[in-house]
Amino acid sequence: MSWQYLLKKLFGVTGIQVASKLLTLTISVVLARELGPENFGNYGFILSLLILLSTPAISGVNDFLVREVSSCVREQYHPKKIIYFTGAYSLTISVFLSIVLILFGSLIFGGENLGQYNTQLILLVFVRTLLYLNVAILNGYAKSVLSQFFSVMVNPIVLCVYIFFKLRFSEPLTLEDVINAYLSASSISLSMAFLASFIFIFRNDAAFVVQGFSFKDCLPSIFRLSAIGVISTANYELAPVLIGLLNDHESVAYYRVAMQMASIFVFFIAGVNVITSPEIAHSYQKGDKDKLQNTLNKVVATNVIISLPIVLAFIVFGEEIIIRLFGVEYRGAYIVLVVIVLAQFINISSGPVAMVLHMTGHENKSLETLTYSFIVLLLTMPIMTHLYGVNGAAFSAAIVMIYWNLRMAVEVKKTIGVKTWLSLDTFNALRNKTK
Repeated sequence: MSWQYLLKKLFGVTGIQVASKLLTLTISVVLARELGPENFGNYGFILSLLILLSTPAISGVNDFLVREVSSCVREQYHPKKIIYFTGAYSLTISVFLSIVLILFGSLIFGGENLGQYNTQLILLVFVRTLLYLNVAILNGYAKSVLSQFFSVMVNPIVLCVYIFFKLRFSEPLTLEDVINAYLSASSISLSMAFLASFIFIFRNDAAFVVQGFSFKDCLPSIFRLSAIGVISTANYELAPVLIGLLNDHESVAYYRVAMQMASIFVFFIAGVNVITSPEIAHSYQKGDKDKLQNTLNKVVATNVIISLPIVLAFIVFGEEIIIRLFGVEYRGAYIVLVVIVLAQFINISSGPVAMVLHMTGHENKSLETLTYSFIVLLLTMPIMTHLYGVNGAAFSAAIVMIYWNLRMAVEVKKTIGVKTWLSLDTFNALRNKTK
């Protein structure tokens, strides 16, 4: 993979990510100012619960589809059977989650009054599942710009338009309004993504040989990747839930604000990883370790160069930025922001470790590390949150994030024989002529 190809793709994906994050940040600023810290914290608390609920039907299947579809396309096979199988698997999980929500919603949501939203939540789980399946298919076919557009761009556009007209006519925003708007935005994204999948993929059916594969052989890999996705999401979304249960919902607002700010530089990294994941899978399958190492050198160097100025800006000017964007009542988010961005920068410097393990079929190593990390998080975060509030939750989450990334980096070196982390060797390798 040449620098020219990486930068060309990155500008396309990053342009979409920049616009998406700016719109998402605008939505958060408006909601934070309109609802106030306590109600915005209520919104963040419920949103984290929703993410945790929908994750099992989405996480893991995406990585599996990208890896397998990319392999089929390069080998001139049609991945139709894989697509149908993973779709059936995800929808089955969605049905199960919907039944759980109907039967045990009041217990799961800790007494929160969410029963009136059951219909919207069930529909949202199904719509998001189908949306992310189509996005993964497009990414497997190297349509990374399109996949990012449908997954991160359409939703905030629709939400911004809705909020603008709602406030334009001086109507108050409610939680039900936001859920309905999110459901509508997701439905529009799904329709567009499905149309793109049909146009770019299924119309070329005759150009490929039907790919035969064993459902039984695929299930263990999907189970491992799904477990990884669930644990990874829980590691991020458990903090707001615990803060809301053990502290107060105003502290949840601080945490959500800090996470929104931190996501500003994380999306650049996501863009680079989306572009290079099919290349990493292909290099490993071909046994080209030199090309794989060369790609990883470019990925980690690009990610660090992009993120370092943003991290420094947040450390020096973060409090002022928060006050100007969200209001002085949210200044308590500054310490959380610093802790999170420092942890994220250490993770970025260790390289795209989870993605490498997943794209090379070693997701069991990732699952093992994340399981240990999740156990540590369950043991430490409730105590830290109870003793030190939102700052304690942030420190606990940061330590666990750093631990799992560093351990995965070691696993990549031991298992695959390449280095993902930033070092002098990285820059020395980049001085040589790239392949």
